[in-house]
Amino acid sequence: MHGNQMQAGPTASDHVTTTAPRFDHEPETAACDLSNAPVRAMPGSVLSRSLFLAVLLLPSALLAQSWTREKVEALPAAQGLSFERQEWRDAAGETATLHVVAFDARRATFAVADQGAEGTNSLAATVAAKGALAGCNGGFFHPDHRPLGLVTSGGNAVSTEARSSPLQSGVILVFANGSVRLQRVSESRPRLVVRDALQAGPFLVDRGSAVADLNAARRARRTLVASDGKGGWALVVTSRLTLAETGRLLASADVLPRGAGVQRALNFDGGSSTALCVKQPSGYANPESEFGAVRNFLLVLPRP
Repeated sequence: MHGNQMQAGPTASDHVTTTAPRFDHEPETAACDLSNAPVRAMPGSVLSRSLFLAVLLLPSALLAQSWTREKVEALPAAQGLSFERQEWRDAAGETATLHVVAFDARRATFAVADQGAEGTNSLAATVAAKGALAGCNGGFFHPDHRPLGLVTSGGNAVSTEARSSPLQSGVILVFANGSVRLQRVSESRPRLVVRDALQAGPFLVDRGSAVADLNAARRARRTLVASDGKGGWALVVTSRLTLAETGRLLASADVLPRGAGVQRALNFDGGSSTALCVKQPSGYANPESEFGAVRNFLLVLPRP
């Protein structure tokens, strides 16, 4: 949501409750495997009609998943950052606005800023206080602002890791040497000292492809972190999209600078929590602001 439009406060689908949480995500599993199922012969006319319909419907199905970038506006940003406002449209006429802050891992890195259960600082205030180049809202949290899942900030363990679930399927790790890794909770991890970590989910893109079975019904503002797998990283906030639309857009389009494809993307808390702040030569820009206090933030800091 942009400008002066207002949105209701956090809902159960924006955050996680301790009673009956609602999820934006449907299980990340493929449809049932029919590869070993018996096949019965079909009459020639029925088979021909089936093949005809399949061929007829295939192009429209593919087109429904395609996105075309209609406009890109380069926005002012601090040295070392790329900051763009992108306008997209799919074949069905749906539109999307993305704000993308990208950087090279050789010039900057991530850090988690956790403000505790009583913290009320905004993202903009936190970015300025920490001298960050940019930042976005972070992971999910309970109504009493206890974080959900693994949170490590500046080497201090804030919250322990949660079992992998739709909202907790991935983790971004920042090591003591400043290197960053985006991975699934179930994957093995390097034997390095972790300085910062943030668990969230679901995965939207994995190995360059949109994750299957993401929720295609509920639209909300989205916040996510993306990697091209070659040292390029980005914070992205979107206009109101479903998780499925977001995954397809990221996987099928050149969202990152210089046409780099997204190899992995992880969803953060969204909806009323969505926020992005970017340092500019003349101050700070806030293309998206949260509608209330959030528990933590993911910041972009310059390397020493």
